[in-house]
Order: sequence, then structure tokens, then C-alpha cells
Amino acid sequence: MTGQGLLIAWMLSVGQAQAEEPRFNAVGVSFDASVDTPGSLLGTYRPNGFKQGAWSVSTFMGLGDGVLRASRSDGEAVSVIEQVVSLVATGSYDVSRRVRVHTSVPVHTIVRSGDDVNGAAVGDLRLASHVVVVPPIEEAYGVSVGVVPFMDVPAGGASRFLGEGALGGGIKLTATGALGAFQPTVNIGYHGLGESDVATLSAGSRLTSAVGLGWQSGNFGLSTEAHKQVRLGTADELGPGAAEWISSGTWRSEQGLSWVGGAALGLASGVGVPAYRVFVGVRTSMGASGVTPTGPMPVVQAPVQHASAEAPGASTLANAHPEGVSESPAVLPIWAVPRQP
Repeated sequence: MTGQGLLIAWMLSVGQAQAEEPRFNAVGVSFDASVDTPGSLLGTYRPNGFKQGAWSVSTFMGLGDGVLRASRSDGEAVSVIEQVVSLVATGSYDVSRRVRVHTSVPVHTIVRSGDDVNGAAVGDLRLASHVVVVPPIEEAYGVSVGVVPFMDVPAGGASRFLGEGALGGGIKLTATGALGAFQPTVNIGYHGLGESDVATLSAGSRLTSAVGLGWQSGNFGLSTEAHKQVRLGTADELGPGAAEWISSGTWRSEQGLSWVGGAALGLASGVGVPAYRVFVGVRTSMGASGVTPTGPMPVVQAPVQHASAEAPGASTLANAHPEGVSESPAVLPIWAVPRQP
């Protein structure tokens, strides 16, 4: 179970001052990737193009269990944070067909703990921009590539292990493709964390990776994704790095609302994710709707008119019957257009 076997010098147990408390985020991956279509991934970015002028807002609510468990310096196992209810609000705006900006704001409430670490706090705020560098290549299974620079801003949750306690940021490389109704996606990146004056033990910088697979059929979709972090400086104290598996289902109503539900499972020992969590969410969008490929716009050929052999000089269309075959592409059925006398 996530966090078990973690050996840290539990500062509160020996009466250390507030300024010497460890600071790290124990509640897991934020849902900061927008749910564009059924089957979208929640925490893995998919660079499949955007719709200029579109904006969306979404809200997720989840319950995490087994969030942070540790061992005191005397070897006694303790449950620091047992359950957390999280409310995550996200918003995005498509600046162009290749650029999207978005933000996510988590609010966490500790509902059960073993060491009187209670209350609610705002977690780290994320500001990010997703840029499609290579638009979908139709001849190569719709492969597209993007980049996501991001910044995390501390908002006061670090004292309860709900935030990093220092300004952080990094960059992710994203890639996706299309295999029929399936969309495989890969993200790799670096998450840097600045030094904190009040933290004697922080999560530090780490490498991040994620793989996901989405499937869509009409207004319904399924997705599954796995996240892994590799710590670069605090692996001995906080474990080698968090890992989590997230699966979800999405249904889009006729009114344009996307409803999301799913669950996540912690896969590795160490601080960073709960043992498991369940969640629900809803998303709505305004302005331009849908996702548009970032490749060239399709060219539509206008219908060609032919002169009638029966009436020289009169303009008419070649087909006068639904069973006829037009000599060139047409936008409307040409049998529906009356011939000129």
C-alpha cells in the first residue's frame, strides 16, 4: 500500500517547531488535462489540436484513502493522513488551433487522520500551456507531438502535506496517435522544485512519465492511464517515486455536458499518491465547440454546371434524376435542383 514502509524522522512526534516540518504533496496527480471528448485522459496531455476561441470549465470531486502512512523514528507505524476529499476546478481557453492555456485549482479537506492533521487547504495551483508542435500526420496514424510548459504556485497547503511549499514548474513532451477508435498517448517530462526555507524534507525535483489509451464510441468513451515519478534527490526519505493507475469513463449528453467517473490505484511505495481514490466530474464548454485537427483545412470542390443539348444557351445541371451519376462532385443532390426551361 502506498506510503507503507516509509521511514522518515516524523518531526511532529519529537516536538520540532513548525518551521522544521517536512513539506510535500501527498494527495496525488491533479486532473489538469481537459476532457475534450469521450475517452479523453484526465492527467495525460493529448496534442490532437484545439478549436480557436473555445473555453471550458470542469469540476472533479474525489475521495482518497490511505494517503500518507509513515514510521516514526522508533519504528512504530502511524497513519498520518487516512482520508482526503478533494475538489478540483479546472479551466481552459483555446488561443488558436495549436495553443491552449489552462489552470487547475485543488481544494483538499482532510476528513480522517491519525495525528491530528485536519482541516481544509488549497493545494498547489497549476498554470500551463499546451502547444501542438507537429499537427496530426494522417499518413502516420494521425501522430502529433506537443509540448507543455507549466508552473506550480504554492497556496498554503504545504503545512498539511497538501502542497509542495515552494514554487515549481517544468515541461512535458506529449505525443498521441489514432488506431481506429483508440488513441494511445505518451508524456515524459521534468518537474523542478525550488528550495523551501521552511522545509527540512521536501519532494524535490523529479522526472515524470505517463502512458494512456482512450477509446470513443459516439457519446461514450473509456480511458486508462499510468503515471510514474522518479525522484532525483529524496528517494531515500520519501520512496523512489509515486506511481498511479487511473481509469475512467466519460459520457457526453445532448446538452454538451461531459460526465466523468472513475477510480485510481497507487502502484508504488512512497509519498505522492493515495492507496486508492474514486472520483466524479462534469465539464462544460462555450464558444467554438469540439476538437479540430491541426492539419490543412479540407478543400471542397464546387459543382460544375453543363449546358443542355436540348436548349442551346440555356444553363442546366447534368443530372435530372436521382439515379443519374454526376460528372463532378456536388454539394447538394443535383436532381433536387429544377432544370431551367
